[in-house]
Amino acid sequence: MVNGLVNRVLFRPPHCEDGYDLPTPIIKLNTSRGNTISAIYLRRSAKTALTLLYSHENGEDLNTSYRYLRKLSSCLNVNVMAYDYSGYGESTGVPSELNCYADITAVYEYLTKEKKIPPEHIILYGRSLGSGPSCYLAEEAACNGHHLAGLVLHAAFASIYRIVMPDPGFTVIGDMFPNIDRIKCVKCPVFIAHGEADEIIPFKHAKELLAATPNRSKTMFFTRKQMSHNVLEGTIEADLMEAINDFMDYHVLARRLWMKPAVAKLHRLK
Repeated sequence: MVNGLVNRVLFRPPHCEDGYDLPTPIIKLNTSRGNTISAIYLRRSAKTALTLLYSHENGEDLNTSYRYLRKLSSCLNVNVMAYDYSGYGESTGVPSELNCYADITAVYEYLTKEKKIPPEHIILYGRSLGSGPSCYLAEEAACNGHHLAGLVLHAAFASIYRIVMPDPGFTVIGDMFPNIDRIKCVKCPVFIAHGEADEIIPFKHAKELLAATPNRSKTMFFTRKQMSHNVLEGTIEADLMEAINDFMDYHVLARRLWMKPAVAKLHRLK
């Protein structure tokens, strides 16, 4: 009963009566929980080494997040795979924690099995609510010996109950999306971005997640005092893109290997 109430507050899919209005083909994927979800794949370049698997906020869908997805693809020079959770957009079913896990798993299997993209070339990007399924998949990948390229957590939370109640220092029974526990098992490089002016998820959640990451030498942190939860005003968006690029250049092996020919050519021209 409690989780049912939390679900109604947590999941707020935008109205999508008229369907998608996107210049990109919609991909339909079946999940292990019997739902059919919608996804899109933005192909940047055949020479691009990395693909971003993007999980959106609770009040977004593919329609409303499309501009940001294009921004990510162009600024980071990556392919982008994004999807709508069950009950969002044209995806069937109802939103729930377990459905979110099945949703992102279906997308990951599509990338690795259908498109033959190795895990080492996949970066998970979870924004707000999307941090839950992203941390879940990052932990699952680590436990199954899959070496992901990286994990980006943007405005993430430690867990759902910790947003609205004092942190008891442990995950209580019934809590949802326990990112703080899962990130301890993550083996890939981690990038955490969180605004000090976030009015929805307190900034302390980012600091707790940062402290829980197992490999601080492969973890980067980004913040701005004026950065809020939903809006990236002024130069903040450009600064964030630059920081993620730096993260990939320094810590993501597939990006570093992809850069080698260009660096070698630059040295020959000197």
